[in-house]
Amino acid sequence: MSAEGGASSAGRHSDAPAVARASADPEDHERHVEQPGPAEMRDPLIRQELKRASVWFGMALAIAAVIFLAQPLLLIFAGIVLASMLDGGTRLLGRVLPIGRGWRLAIVTILAIGF
Repeated sequence: MSAEGGASSAGRHSDAPAVARASADPEDHERHVEQPGPAEMRDPLIRQELKRASVWFGMALAIAAVIFLAQPLLLIFAGIVLASMLDGGTRLLGRVLPIGRGWRLAIVTILAIGF
């Protein structure tokens, strides 16, 4: 082998890294654009979608709460209606009978149970 042959083969091997260096040049490739990730909260689109998801999640929780608490809510509402009816009857009797409120309430309760 001659010195030239050695130099030319060495030149061939040195061309490969030169090509790699040339392809790593940023001007040869498309420009890299950073995009927001799924955990990025500064992006307005991500915030809007999170708000939408929060509303849907809240609606689902509200529906589940109504289904789960339907009977207790009806019981509470029935108690309020019964209390207002007893109070109304007691006040109505107060216009006719000049006795204490406890006695009027007892009369209304006895009449309601007897009915």
